[in-house]
Amino acid sequence: MSELWAVTNTTCLGLWTKVSREVVLTDVVVALPEENALRAEIARQVRLRSPGLWLSAIGALVFFTLTFFTYGMMHYQKNTTTVDASVVAVERDSKRNEILMTSEFVDTDGKRHRDTQTSRYHYARGEPEVGQRITYLYWRSERTGELGSTPRADGILKWIFGSASAVFAITSVLAFAYINRHRRLRLRLIASGRRERGTAYAIESKTITIAIKVTHIIHQWRLNARYFENSQSGFKDCHGDWEPGLAPDRLDGLAVPMILVDENDPSRYWLPTGELYNRRPEIA
Repeated sequence: MSELWAVTNTTCLGLWTKVSREVVLTDVVVALPEENALRAEIARQVRLRSPGLWLSAIGALVFFTLTFFTYGMMHYQKNTTTVDASVVAVERDSKRNEILMTSEFVDTDGKRHRDTQTSRYHYARGEPEVGQRITYLYWRSERTGELGSTPRADGILKWIFGSASAVFAITSVLAFAYINRHRRLRLRLIASGRRERGTAYAIESKTITIAIKVTHIIHQWRLNARYFENSQSGFKDCHGDWEPGLAPDRLDGLAVPMILVDENDPSRYWLPTGELYNRRPEIA
C-alpha cells in the first residue's frame, strides 16, 4: 500500500483555520461487509445524529412548558382579574418627552376605571392608538382596599417562548425526517441496491481550529471513492459519512467496502465506512 498526501490550508478572518488532508489508498481489497456489519453501521450513524434531535425536542418541550409560567414571571400581584380595556386618550408628556396612554376598563361590579401609563407599557404592536383594545389586570390591596391596575405584560413573553418552542419543534421534526430518510434509504440499498466495485479509494480528513477566547479543535474524516456509472457514461465520485475524531492510521491489510447504488437513481448511494472505523487511532 502507498500513500499520497495533499494538504490545503484556509484561514478566515484569523478566527478559524481548516487543514484538509487526503490519503489515497492503493493495493486494497474491495469487498462488501456482511449485512450485520452494515446494519450496525446504520445504527451507529443514527446514534451519532440523534443528540441534535433530542436537544431540539427537549428545547421545544422546555419552552412550551415555560409559556404556562409567563404570568408569574411578569406579575407579582395576587388575586388579580383580567379584563379588556380600551385606549381612550393618547398624549405626549412634554416634561418627560414620553407618550402617555389612558385606558378605560370596567370591573366586575360594573364600575368604570381609567389608568394612565407610558407607551412602554403598551405591549401590543405599534404605537398606542385611541380605540385600541388591550388586556388589563386589576386587583385590590388587602390592607387598604385600593384598586391597582396595569396592562398585562406576559403576552410578549408567551410569544417569545412560543416562537422558540415552534422553532425547536420544527428543527426536531426536520432532524427526525433527515435521520429516518437516510436510515430507510440505506436499509433499502442493503436489500436491493447494486454493488459497485469502487476505485481511487481515499481517506479525506480535516482539522478545524477555532480560536476565539478558548481554542477549539475539531477533527473529522470520511472515506471517498468513485465508480464508473454506465447511465452517465463516466465516473461518479462518492463520499462516505463524516466521522468524528482523528482519521485511521493503521492501514495495512485494509479491506474497503463496495459502493451500494440505487437501481433507478445513481444519486442515491451509500459508501459505508466498513472496517476503517475500527482502525482509528487509539486514545490513551
